[in-house]
Amino acid sequence: MNKKILTCVLFLGLVAGITGCKKESFSDKVLKDEESAAWVLHGNIKLADGTDNGWDGKPNALYEKSSMHATSIKAVSEINIDLARKLNGKNVKYLYIYEGAQLGVSDAGWKAKFHDDADLFQANGSYVFKAAKVSYDEEDETYAEQLWMPDPKKSHAEALTDNVFIPTWQETSDEWGFSWADNLVVTGGAGRYTIIYAQYDVVQSATVPGFGLAAIKTEAATGGQEYVKLDKFNPAEHTFGLVGTINNWGNPTVEGDPTSVIADTALTLSEGKYVADLTVEADAQIKVRADSAWDNNWGFSSVDTDASCAEAVDADGNIKLTAAGTYHVAVSFNVIGLPTIVITK
Repeated sequence: MNKKILTCVLFLGLVAGITGCKKESFSDKVLKDEESAAWVLHGNIKLADGTDNGWDGKPNALYEKSSMHATSIKAVSEINIDLARKLNGKNVKYLYIYEGAQLGVSDAGWKAKFHDDADLFQANGSYVFKAAKVSYDEEDETYAEQLWMPDPKKSHAEALTDNVFIPTWQETSDEWGFSWADNLVVTGGAGRYTIIYAQYDVVQSATVPGFGLAAIKTEAATGGQEYVKLDKFNPAEHTFGLVGTINNWGNPTVEGDPTSVIADTALTLSEGKYVADLTVEADAQIKVRADSAWDNNWGFSSVDTDASCAEAVDADGNIKLTAAGTYHVAVSFNVIGLPTIVITK
């Protein structure tokens, strides 16, 4: 072989070898939100040290314990390289992490739902979490939520790992009965998780999320809360009522006195629909629920707005009746057990 040709071949081979060995590049810039006092992990879960967490209105010490810390995509790559690759494909503005959150290890006292491609499941509320940006008032020494993630109408988030179920980000219920009024659920089983939140530098819409979140399981837990496969909802097996500001949301009106609970306003079956007439003051909020419990409940996402009066409006997923008066509430169920609520005045 001609020496000149041989030299070219060897040079090209060397270049190809160097290119093939090139390492992936991840930014080591810590993406911190300077406009917020902290990003905080919320939910009826246990924190890394076993402390019971909660939602907003926590003591300051618990806000600080549940705070996430800003991180970089390079740091994420050392935990989960596939997730880092996904983040590399996003225009990430802020990136936060909490390590050791314990999900599904305790009973939250309430339930959430999720589905896979074929089946519907019920999960304990201890598999549900959210993050919030919070401000801090130095004079009052109090934290306050600025933005929940995810949240209806304000923060559309997508799942970055397969073990997080996020319902559709729309007001109208999908074919499974989910809307943005429902909670995300971690589906990977009880254990410790590293939670990662990313805020994208994009304008979000129903089709373009502005946030991404991941739950990376690092340790399984024994004796945790089990998922329950649900049969199709059969309304004939349940009773129905209206709950809300009309009865203190089903809670005792006197603290510590369970006998002070006001009963739900009962719905009765009439010509295939569950109906009731309800007299309220202006701005009363209600939901429909089954069996005077929260396992099955429906709010504004189930309202047929075309057939309902204009006074029935959305209030963070609840149904608000903006004018005082008497309303007729009618609930019907389709063949797969999903409700439609019609409210007329």
